[in-house]
Amino acid sequence: MADQITMLQDLINPEVMAGMINAKLQSKIRVLPYATVDTSLQGQAGDTVTIPKFEYIGDAVDVAEGAEIPARKISTTSKSYKIKKAGNGVTFTDEAVLSAHGGEQLVASGTTQLTNSISAKCDVDAMDELLTASTAFVSTSVLDYDGIVDAIDLFEEEVNTDKVMFVHPKQVTQLRKDPDFISREKYGNQVMMDGEIGMIGNARIVPSKKVKHFDANEWYVLDTSGADTIVASGASTNQVNLADVLPSIPNAQVGQKVTKQTKGAYFCPIMKTENDTESEDDTPALTYFIKRDTNVETERVAKKRLTEVTADQMYTVALTNDAKVVVLKCADVASV
Repeated sequence: MADQITMLQDLINPEVMAGMINAKLQSKIRVLPYATVDTSLQGQAGDTVTIPKFEYIGDAVDVAEGAEIPARKISTTSKSYKIKKAGNGVTFTDEAVLSAHGGEQLVASGTTQLTNSISAKCDVDAMDELLTASTAFVSTSVLDYDGIVDAIDLFEEEVNTDKVMFVHPKQVTQLRKDPDFISREKYGNQVMMDGEIGMIGNARIVPSKKVKHFDANEWYVLDTSGADTIVASGASTNQVNLADVLPSIPNAQVGQKVTKQTKGAYFCPIMKTENDTESEDDTPALTYFIKRDTNVETERVAKKRLTEVTADQMYTVALTNDAKVVVLKCADVASV
């Protein structure tokens, strides 16, 4: 039998690493599994996605015999999203890779870390996009049944639909102690979603460290009788800079009134995952546009006897149906 020689390319194979990264991505991300994946951009020219929004024309009206049926104009707005590229890399020396101890583990660790790196970036973008929803409910209490129901009712549903709610892991304990929380072990044969730990108020609860937290005096709420007015820059008395408001109110505009909040809070998005198809637009709440899936390339630095491995993904995440997301902004600690 001929000698079997382990070659560097046997351990660092871009195609194998790309496949491993794509396979692992699904188990690492928390928000994107609930987005609709769109790959229609692959192989197409352009680096921008334009999302149209069509306003409802209103209910039908009574029409008398012989009378003319009214024609309504469909109002259209749109928002454009630039395709972005998330990437990272690792470097392996020949000595480390070909070592008798740990060479393969090193390559596996590099693959895992590239996976974590890309998935974290994509998931953060997805969470940030959910927080741009125009509808929010501000609760003065910690996360509980009453606050969740108040937020969900802002959907004004005629037919109850499935929803997912993202909470920070630090909120899980208080939620589990809520008498209205139903742990997933009590579901029986019901289908569970990725990462789901239970339900409350008909919302499936998924913990994610991507849920944003704001300390006291770091965030604002829109308030028509608020003490401060948003200005572009150069704030003075009873004014606040737009740049200071945008992290907590992504759609804030100059001229609006706001009030600074004196309690810390978590921003927990609630997203509808299905439609009442008889009365609602079929457009999903969140769409994950993939221009090019994970691409892994290697570059040999011969003089240093090392191999650089880089991975990237070209994508964008868009809030494609604002009406299907409500952000619950709840206190981080209970009042004494």
